[in-house]
Amino acid sequence: MNENNSSNFRLAELKSCLGLTLIAGLLRALYLRAFISTVPNALFPQNDAKAYWELGLRIFRDGWLLPHDGPFYQAPLYPYALALLHHLGVHRVVQVLTLQAGLGVVNVLLTYAAARVIVPRRAAFAAALLFGACHLPLYLESKTLAATLGLTLFLAFALAMLWAARMRRVWLVIAAGVLFGLAALCRPNQIFTLPFAALYAGWLGREPRRAIGWSLAFCLAFMLTILPSTLRNGLIGGDWVPFTANAGVTLYMGTNPDAQGGLSPVKGLSNDIEDQRTQSIELASRLAGREFTPSEASNYWVKKTIGWAAANPLRFIELECRKFLWAFYHTPPGVNASSSFEAHFVSWLGWLRLPTILALIGGLAALPLLWRDLRPERVWLLALLAGYLSLSLIYYASDRFLAAMLPFLSIQAALLVETWRTSRRSALASQRLRWAGRIALYALIALNPAFVWNRANEVGLGFYNLGVWHESRGQNQEAFEAYREAYERIPNNPSVALNLGVMYARRGDLETSTRLFERVLELDPANDLARRNLEINRKRLDER
Repeated sequence: MNENNSSNFRLAELKSCLGLTLIAGLLRALYLRAFISTVPNALFPQNDAKAYWELGLRIFRDGWLLPHDGPFYQAPLYPYALALLHHLGVHRVVQVLTLQAGLGVVNVLLTYAAARVIVPRRAAFAAALLFGACHLPLYLESKTLAATLGLTLFLAFALAMLWAARMRRVWLVIAAGVLFGLAALCRPNQIFTLPFAALYAGWLGREPRRAIGWSLAFCLAFMLTILPSTLRNGLIGGDWVPFTANAGVTLYMGTNPDAQGGLSPVKGLSNDIEDQRTQSIELASRLAGREFTPSEASNYWVKKTIGWAAANPLRFIELECRKFLWAFYHTPPGVNASSSFEAHFVSWLGWLRLPTILALIGGLAALPLLWRDLRPERVWLLALLAGYLSLSLIYYASDRFLAAMLPFLSIQAALLVETWRTSRRSALASQRLRWAGRIALYALIALNPAFVWNRANEVGLGFYNLGVWHESRGQNQEAFEAYREAYERIPNNPSVALNLGVMYARRGDLETSTRLFERVLELDPANDLARRNLEINRKRLDER
């Protein structure tokens, strides 16, 4: 490449990066502004987001080692990043969300950098632009959750591996191991990519001795990176847990008799992550008949998961099929809140499902291209997909998991379009028909009509959570309206019917309140609170 061509190349790359920065930044600025101005509890973190936020504050106030805490229950890196921001003078939620929107732009640029290793510049620009417009990353960037920072670290890890595939340098494999360790400290579920990444690092080494050395170098870099977390848990927290103490119970919540493919509540465990921290240990101890440490409780839930799967093989296979399909659905289940609920306030968020659908369809349709041409860069995309599938099948399908895979599916979609563009003239009619059939199949998976019911469920739960928030602030009229919205969507949820019944009783409408409490007992005969409220209502009605 001569000097003039080199200058033109750098200028073209710079223009692409500036264009992506402007487009992705503008989209995120518009969304963040709409989110803050229209969602009532936008700046009040809830559940997991609240737990992360409060843990960051606790680290800021009590010290970096959290001397009065046990082992980490949630992934530690994100709250430590929040604590660092507090030390730098960033104390408001809106400031953190603004920084995360900026980090979202960085993720778009990292997607472009990764795509440039695989496809030409224009296709890489299209891949990054497609990912930048997907609704799930945009939605998660406006929450104090580990998803956005975890994606940055995971993309950096994936990019380091792509460079290692191209340059064949062991130091890049070691750098990838460090970055993967950081990603796992932020999102421990990424650990399911570890065996595929280690095998891939060895495959890059080619010769047997060097292959083993590269694989070991990657694993050693990873283990040294997570070692401080393990040491802190053992020496300060009193229990030797590598990452977090919630792995076992989270596994069981994804694979149990009531699971539907997403994260399923377990009787006796609160959905609130802070309550769950103690309840998961107490419940495991009660069921086993002896006191457990956090790691022992986690192991108990792992064994309970395996035991249920072994005792119910057909139900387990059905659940795995559901998880597989849901893993590639355009909006898999939300863990606490959901983009479907938020789209009721920011309506155009729903339209951004279209880029997600395109990324899914195009990414899946590109799989035959990856299998037919096993270049190192394309094999790496297959390794990442294998890690994602392992995570979804072993744990559960989640919008957070899919958000982390969308950059790579977008790259695969761009690869598909680029391949089609360069070969469309020579393609036979039969080949075009096969491609059309594949695309139709993947479109059916991404738009799976069997999972549409979940949207109403998530929207209803979103309004229920909003009602709880309003009620905690003494805003009874707003709470009543939110509970009523929730009940219209999920009338078979006993918690929703119970809270709405209480609100009707406060308003003096005892007849409606009584019907709701009776409905709760139909759904949950053991609900003592509904039974007591029903008795009070009947006495008040008799006194009239």
